[in-house]
Amino acid sequence: MRQTLHAAFRFGASGAGLLLALALALALLPGSLPGTGRLGTMLFPLSTRLLPPPAPTTEIGIVRLPAVPQAAAADQLAAMDALAQALPGMEGVVWWLPNAALREALAWTPEGQRLQAALAGIDAVRERALLQPGSASGSWQAAVLAALGAAPAAAGQEERALPSTAALPLLVAAPAGVEATPLLQAFVRRHAAPTWSAERGLRLADGSYLAGPDGRVYPHGTTPAVPALPLDRLPEAPPAVLIGAAGDPLLDAAAGALADLLQAAYSYTPWWSAALDKLLIALLLAYYLLLLPRLSAGSGFLLTVLVAVGVLALQLGLQLGQRQWLVLAGTYGMLLAGYPLAALNAYAGRDRQRLRRNADTARLALARHQIRQGELDAAREQLLAVTPDPERLELLYELAIAHERRRQYANARDIFAVCAEQDSGYRDVQERLAVLAQVSAPTTLLAARLSTASTLVMPEAVEKPVLGRYQLERELGRGAMGVVYLGVDPKISRSVAIKTLDMALLPRDEVQEFKERFFREAEAAGRLSHPNIVTVYDVGEEGELAFIAMDYASGRPLSEYTDPERLLPVATVYALLAEVAEALDYAHGRGVIHRDIKPANLIYDAEAGTVKITDFGIARVGDTRRTSTGTVLGSPSYMAPEQFAGDEPKGTADLFSLGVTFYQLLTGKLPFTADNVARLAYQISEARHPDIRRLRPELPNSASRIVNKALAKRPGDRYQSGREMAQALRRAAPKLQTG
Repeated sequence: MRQTLHAAFRFGASGAGLLLALALALALLPGSLPGTGRLGTMLFPLSTRLLPPPAPTTEIGIVRLPAVPQAAAADQLAAMDALAQALPGMEGVVWWLPNAALREALAWTPEGQRLQAALAGIDAVRERALLQPGSASGSWQAAVLAALGAAPAAAGQEERALPSTAALPLLVAAPAGVEATPLLQAFVRRHAAPTWSAERGLRLADGSYLAGPDGRVYPHGTTPAVPALPLDRLPEAPPAVLIGAAGDPLLDAAAGALADLLQAAYSYTPWWSAALDKLLIALLLAYYLLLLPRLSAGSGFLLTVLVAVGVLALQLGLQLGQRQWLVLAGTYGMLLAGYPLAALNAYAGRDRQRLRRNADTARLALARHQIRQGELDAAREQLLAVTPDPERLELLYELAIAHERRRQYANARDIFAVCAEQDSGYRDVQERLAVLAQVSAPTTLLAARLSTASTLVMPEAVEKPVLGRYQLERELGRGAMGVVYLGVDPKISRSVAIKTLDMALLPRDEVQEFKERFFREAEAAGRLSHPNIVTVYDVGEEGELAFIAMDYASGRPLSEYTDPERLLPVATVYALLAEVAEALDYAHGRGVIHRDIKPANLIYDAEAGTVKITDFGIARVGDTRRTSTGTVLGSPSYMAPEQFAGDEPKGTADLFSLGVTFYQLLTGKLPFTADNVARLAYQISEARHPDIRRLRPELPNSASRIVNKALAKRPGDRYQSGREMAQALRRAAPKLQTG
């Protein structure tokens, strides 16, 4: 099924690409598709049959000279001689269209030479150079004959085939610009001269057009045959005389074209025809790509036929009403060649939709099962890949409620937002979004790891959850693997801080190990009773959450005072960290190592002037955990060298972390920094920290002495107990106050 789906998608992409390539080729190279150029040849004669035939003309005469293989034929020579004598007295336009036999007689017989001299004296037939690529020179006759299709039917034959229609030139390029052909010269003798615009074409005095910008005209070919003009009546010849060989079909064709022109039995291509052709190509491309895939095969075919009929009606309507012949080779090519491609593309699209519906049905069934099994992240992935429909919306709402029940409010908010995008009025989605908008907690595990203990308010309108016997009032902050809530013990109405460990975020094969360590460490922390250590009251487990209830320490974490602009007084830092060092000495004496001493885990009550250590028990589980690759993580900037080495940390590791905290609270900077954990580990294990007094010269000498000892690389060179470090801090405190 997957291979079929991929194949359908690939065909859809290639089909659209082929349609686009076809449209570009037809728009930029009109008639480039084989056969499209013949459509005009086929349609134009059909359109002229619907027009009324013009009356016979008396403005054109034809002189047919005998053309026989024998050059000495008396009738041919006599006719050429009579014509040579009559030409000088003629005032009309003479159009000379000889065949091969006449040109041969003209070249070597005396009569032919006299006729050649007479023809050379008439301006209308003198030779002119043509600016055409690939030809050095030519004549008006050559230009018109080329348009009429004057090539021999076969080598060595005189019979020349006529096309069913031809666009004859009224203007031809010349060195000085453009010049009139005999067709236009004859027309001008009977009508006012038209004005020429390279953008619009030949415009007549009445505002109509004789030709478009191409300078060509389409004779209708409906004029009756022009009668022959006897040689003895040449002095009374009409305004236009065509001279050629008897039996030459091109002679009659040229005469008919000129007659059509004089009687307005012609059409022309307007200046906007090419632009309309490109516009119709673009509209057909949009129709094929956007509308046709939405229709059934029968409806699409019928609509395409109607479009083709409409284009044909437009072309014939302008031909019959305005004598405007649109050159729509590109449009017809797009209809004939584009529709099969578009139909195949539409079929592939319907196949893709069918496969997509089947895939969506399977995804919805799987998502429903995953929601019931509590696999919410997997269910979310399935639902977001489904095309929006009512069943998807119902499951999304159910998934959001499941996240809300798990107190995963950020995830619930995101899912409700997806519901609102599909249907903004669905159930109570808007009300729930308004409530959950108060939650600003990080929504990803990575963001949770990087967050500090900043206070986050839980929405009041959401039903307050219960964890164990504790009612959760609001969210206080987030740790690496859990959330900290303010709760109330309803039995004794005591406020407690409840820290949770979300075991759903742990690898399945390590859940039991982490849970045992969590409870073992929580039990050890529960035996501690010290005024500078948060007291642990209770531990428990509910669903995938393990929790520890402890004394709610009011105040702010010292991490809020690590900004260079918000540093605490130096004496205050010494006093607070001396209390922390004594509390650590008490904990170390009872076998409890904190493992994550940092400003964020030290709560400072400014009004009482006290500090308390928090995160006993959960710190080790939450921050010193093994990932799937076996890498040890924690709060790297505060870790001792032996922690990076994977050794079991002792009390001196906590004192190293306290030294980093002391350094940061005094300067607003960390002693060791790097752009990744590996380099940071090297800095902490091998490099010497910057002298603290270089960063802040006004600090006392004791600051450098205490920091240097606390940050010694080898545990044996550091303070060996919290009491020893506390004494060093307190000994320096009186000097700070007196100095």
